[in-house]
Amino acid sequence: MIFMRFRKEKVLVYSFGMQENFMQYSFNEMIPVGIYPGFEIRIADLLK
Repeated sequence: MIFMRFRKEKVLVYSFGMQENFMQYSFNEMIPVGIYPGFEIRIADLLK
């Protein structure tokens, strides 16, 4: 599950069933997506 805070350009990624509950990223960081191994997205690229 992903929550985005547009004003602060932050992304909170919640990983259910994992040891760490959530990770925080900026819009410019590569964010791993748990659907496929090695699949990552950068929110800044999606907003162009």
